[in-house]
Amino acid sequence: MSLKLNKKYWLLLVSAIPVTMSIQMVDSPLNWFVYALVFYAFMDLEKPSDAFWRGAFIGGVAAILNFFWIVSGAGKFTGRGVLIGMGITLIFTVIFALYAGILGWIILFLKRKKTYKWEWLVNGIYLSSFWVLVDAFMIYFAKGFALCLFVTYIPLAQNLYIIQLTTFTGPLLLTFIAVFLSYTTAYFIYNKKWKMLAVPLGVIIFCLLTGSIILNNYEDKTAASDARHQPFKAAILAQNLDPQFKWDPQNGDFLARQLFDMNREVCKSGAQLTIWSESAIPWNYTPGDDFLRVLDSITTPHHITHLIGMNTDYDRKNRIFYNSIYCMEPHHNVVGRYDKRLALSLIEKPFAGLLIPFYNSTGFRVQEGKSDQPLSTPYGNAGILLCNESVIPDLTYASVEQGANFLVNPGNDGWFSDTYISRQHLYHARLRAVETRKDLIINNNDGYSGKIESTGKMPAMNKSADAMIGYATILPNDYKTFIVKHPHWFPVFCLFVFLFFLSYNYFFIKRKHK
Repeated sequence: MSLKLNKKYWLLLVSAIPVTMSIQMVDSPLNWFVYALVFYAFMDLEKPSDAFWRGAFIGGVAAILNFFWIVSGAGKFTGRGVLIGMGITLIFTVIFALYAGILGWIILFLKRKKTYKWEWLVNGIYLSSFWVLVDAFMIYFAKGFALCLFVTYIPLAQNLYIIQLTTFTGPLLLTFIAVFLSYTTAYFIYNKKWKMLAVPLGVIIFCLLTGSIILNNYEDKTAASDARHQPFKAAILAQNLDPQFKWDPQNGDFLARQLFDMNREVCKSGAQLTIWSESAIPWNYTPGDDFLRVLDSITTPHHITHLIGMNTDYDRKNRIFYNSIYCMEPHHNVVGRYDKRLALSLIEKPFAGLLIPFYNSTGFRVQEGKSDQPLSTPYGNAGILLCNESVIPDLTYASVEQGANFLVNPGNDGWFSDTYISRQHLYHARLRAVETRKDLIINNNDGYSGKIESTGKMPAMNKSADAMIGYATILPNDYKTFIVKHPHWFPVFCLFVFLFFLSYNYFFIKRKHK
């Protein structure tokens, strides 16, 4: 098929703007209608090949606009220049274009050619249900590529009120809403039914009002709750070091001095728990580690407990490690260890036999941990979400189901600190805090650090290129939300809704118009 830029392709080219803005996490009203222009450009389609190429076109344009960060990021990570980054970017662009092309073909297949009174509602519901299944596939089956995934719901996480609904449904409801609004808006404009635009506007108003009521009720409930768990003060140790500097063995003494100085400052603050970033100490744990011994001598007189990022040997000969968080109480008492449950494909674990080598070594692999158990601290159970684990809701729900009273998300955004990935990382964490109604401390090296309240409010979020110490008061709780108890009910419900409306649209409407 010839891809000359007729007006429909110009429209698709323009439609890349709201899609790109949403991927880049620009807080804009367009996030509610992210696919409206795309759906509009598909309204007149009849040929499957046209649908595929239009989908591939918009997917390719969006990928080119948004995946450029991989060029420099992969070059830094491997230490092998930009060529490997360009190769990875090209591969991801082709995959994303094919993915979008297949989606375009499916949209045409689902959209019936005959019109009827409630066509906009039926098509809107089952297209939205289908998109929920697409995003569910991303977070349940493609989760190893968590940092490269784009799920439709994440831009709406920037709105405090709409995310309150996720305590009942999880984040996939936001996908349903965004697709439904996009389709109905495109349908009404294409068919010049201007008065019907009141429908998507009414849906937005209803969602915001409902979210506001849920938030107010929860805040009132929290204020009146009993104090079975006492609030405590946590210190967030954000080194904010370039990973290339951090992982250079020659800089070990500097890192140790910096961390000792930061902990001396913490000792003056009255903080009871310190939260370190992922792999804050870039060497593997040993019981007699001199660094931990000196650290303990500094903080034990002040009764400080640490959650420390440090790798653990699994198979040292073959360079296979656990990515761990250690809980160390005063007197060098290591009382628990959490091992990362979800390693990143291609980066931390092989995918199809391939593994991108780490820049300062022959490469290493991460052995995935199996336990959902939170780390027990003197101040409550800390549910750990190591780096990309905050992107996958089920990991958080499992930790809360196992008794987590608050959440901690240590990470390392240094490889892509100046990209949209760091901002997406923050808002995934925000969703997890609201869905579970747990205070969450995020500490991403070279990324965002601070406290996300169980309400979703972020009173003091920081992003700096300099080392800093943040402080936050955490209120642990035993509360388990509906979505924690029933984590998969919404995508299963959408599957049945999709199949029902697909059958209705295909059999009943088709026969009616024969």
